[in-house]
Amino acid sequence: MESTPATRLETVPALGIQAILDDYACMIKALEAGEVSGVQPHLDAIKANLSAMKVISSLCAGTASATQSVIVYMITGVVGLIENVQKDVDRLTADGASLDAQSAAATEQARRIAAELRNVEAMIRENEAKLREQEEAKKRKRESRIPGLGFLKKLFYAALEAIESAIEAIGKVLGVVREQRDYLQAQLAEHSRSHSQVRAVIQALAQQKAELVQQLDTLTAVRTTLLGIQKYLQVQVVFFNDVSNFYVTASTYCDSANFNVDMATEMLGVLSDDPHAVEFVDDMKVEVLSIHTAVTRFDQMMFDLQAATHHLPSSVACDG
Repeated sequence: MESTPATRLETVPALGIQAILDDYACMIKALEAGEVSGVQPHLDAIKANLSAMKVISSLCAGTASATQSVIVYMITGVVGLIENVQKDVDRLTADGASLDAQSAAATEQARRIAAELRNVEAMIRENEAKLREQEEAKKRKRESRIPGLGFLKKLFYAALEAIESAIEAIGKVLGVVREQRDYLQAQLAEHSRSHSQVRAVIQALAQQKAELVQQLDTLTAVRTTLLGIQKYLQVQVVFFNDVSNFYVTASTYCDSANFNVDMATEMLGVLSDDPHAVEFVDDMKVEVLSIHTAVTRFDQMMFDLQAATHHLPSSVACDG
């Protein structure tokens, strides 16, 4: 059992293992001085202290466990959000790929229409040239002298009629080809508008995906942080449970109506002889403590809490 000074320092909390050890030291001092009447107040103080610390440590252990449950619940929620956002990202990726394919197909179709349009425009230019040639031939024929001989006259009008027929045929071809050109131009314009709309949708989807990916990165970082907190909180839960178990075990000695100095000595012997190693997180680093150091660390935590609230209880003073 570790020795402690008989006089309690002002910075030591009135509750906890240090107060118990101080009361024990004062009690032994009273026995050595033959002051039997001074023993019982310290026994009562030890008993009351253990009873209070049993409740406090149990409350802390329960609070740590509840906090761990909240963290686990939060992690579960964040994981669910990550899964949902990832599904949205995957859906937008698939939609974008589908639209990209549609855009590529539309681009190819527009290319074919443009090629066909160029061919049609070439046909128009070719037929317009033919029409001009026939019109020139007709003009020249009309301006020439009509032969006087009957068979030549017939040939003249036959040639003129052939030219007229050629002009009419070329005109019809031009009409059809021009309609085809107008149709292709309209189709090309429609494809251009559709392609622009598709590209606009693709850009909007890409923006949505980028925002979702940013959310995904944020949620992933939150999950990593929570998992880290959970990891260290698991250590703290075990720490609080170990401290609580010590005070529960120590309190069993006080449950007897015949609680005496020997029982107090045996109870404190548990603190010194217990080989159990207790892990504790300090500044996000895990330390391995003896049960004595762990209980002392817990007491310091309670003292810091008491100091923060300015409610420090009084204790039995040492005589002499």
